[in-house]
Amino acid sequence: MSIEKYKKDIEELSHKGELLYYKMVFENYPDEEKETKKKNPKLHAEIIKKIGTFTEKYQEWYSESLECLRQIMPSRVDDFIGYYKSGSKRKEINHENYTISDALQGLRTTWMGETKTDAKAAIPKLRQQLKIITALKRKFESSLFDIRHLVQADLLDSELDVAMGLMKKGFTRAAGAVAGVVLEGHLETVCENHAVKVSKARP
Repeated sequence: MSIEKYKKDIEELSHKGELLYYKMVFENYPDEEKETKKKNPKLHAEIIKKIGTFTEKYQEWYSESLECLRQIMPSRVDDFIGYYKSGSKRKEINHENYTISDALQGLRTTWMGETKTDAKAAIPKLRQQLKIITALKRKFESSLFDIRHLVQADLLDSELDVAMGLMKKGFTRAAGAVAGVVLEGHLETVCENHAVKVSKARP
């Protein structure tokens, strides 16, 4: 997939995530929806048209965003999942460990007949997820990202040129050995980018 295609997909995910965030706020704070409808009717209309209910669209956005993260920034996958669901057993559910998954299930806790924790506690978690997805755009704009990948690509191309030269001169085995090293280097980078651990026993 080309870099431009990735950028387009990330832009769409970011925008959809922003609409989901507003929708979640609206469902928990009706006054905020009235205010937005009054001040920005165009935005309000887009949210109503594209999102419907939060529960309907969030799972779709979450799955797409998670897959995109695994492809581009696997180091943030665990953080992204952590905002969605708790990775450990909870002795009690409070504002700190309440997750988006809890909100989707309509989970709430009460004390003395009053609501202690509900879906409102998941709003900051969704905001953090959205920030992670938005950060993907900056990765493509980073000069360090470009330099690392461009230099690596140039090195691999140079080695392949050497392999081609050897092959043309009849040194087939030597050409294959050089090309093999290039392939190993590329596969190592792919594994690193996707956080794939290679077993020493059966690499």
